[in-house]
Amino acid sequence: MENTGKASEKNLDLLRQKYLSQKLYEKLKNIDLDYDAIINGQDIDPNWKKTLSIKYIKEENLYEACTVNGFDNSKNCTLLKVEKSKPDTKFMILKSKI
Repeated sequence: MENTGKASEKNLDLLRQKYLSQKLYEKLKNIDLDYDAIINGQDIDPNWKKTLSIKYIKEENLYEACTVNGFDNSKNCTLLKVEKSKPDTKFMILKSKI
């Protein structure tokens, strides 16, 4: 996502198709957003990989994924519903906060 251009957009779309449920993929594809709903942000910070934390919230059956913004050290979190898909048992993101 640090790169821009048609090839980057195509690669990002392929990742969405691979890791999002079909229903969520179609929903996000048809909404005109000015931010990425999965990472809950517009800008990219290469250091996010170092600050990524994921916590399971059992009571809500959700995962909270957080990164720290290198600009002002603020924490940016998003809630995701993640489950294994059947029959191939890979994990898919079923819902984001939108």
